[in-house]
Formats: sequence, C-alpha cells, structure tokens
Amino acid sequence: MQLDRARRHTRTLLIISRYKNGAPVEAICDEFEMSRSQILRIVRTAGCEKRPKHFPRKVKREVLRLGRKGIKLKTIADLCGVSVAYVSYALKEAGIPRYRKGLGE
Repeated sequence: MQLDRARRHTRTLLIISRYKNGAPVEAICDEFEMSRSQILRIVRTAGCEKRPKHFPRKVKREVLRLGRKGIKLKTIADLCGVSVAYVSYALKEAGIPRYRKGLGE
C-alpha cells in the first residue's frame, strides 16, 4: 500500500511539472492514461493557475511575422511552441497565404 501511495505521489508531481512546463493537457492524458478531467483536477488541487485560452500577443505577432516570410507551418509551430492548427488559423485570419503556390506547404 505504501508503494502505491509513493507511486501516486510521484505521478502527481510529474503531471504537475508537465502542466507547468506547458505540455498540452491531451499529451499529459495520453502519457499517464488518465482522462482530461482527472488531469485538470490534479493541477487545480495543486493550486496551478488556469491557462489562458489564447496565446500572448507576442506569440501571435511572431507567428504572423514568420508566416509573411513564407516559412512552413510546421516550422513556425515548432519555433513558437504552438500547434500547426493555430498557425494555420492565425495566418488565415490575417489574410496571409498559408501555402506557397506549387510547393504544397
């Protein structure tokens, strides 16, 4: 029983650490084979702040700047620490072409 409690404590600390370091909740769910609500309950109980539902303006400006240069979506996402879907959405919203003609992405 003590071992189970120790493992649970270690797992909880890892979950909190991953969350604080910005790992997507879905990735944490997959890693620990837990539901989203379980993960969120653990981090709220630990006193972690809710994440904003949007990225800071600084990140969006950087995404748009790189997009105007014609850099690939995946590269922009990796450089800015956001998803490819977010990059695509931000560029589309700003009217910046997401794909270079004849080159695919």
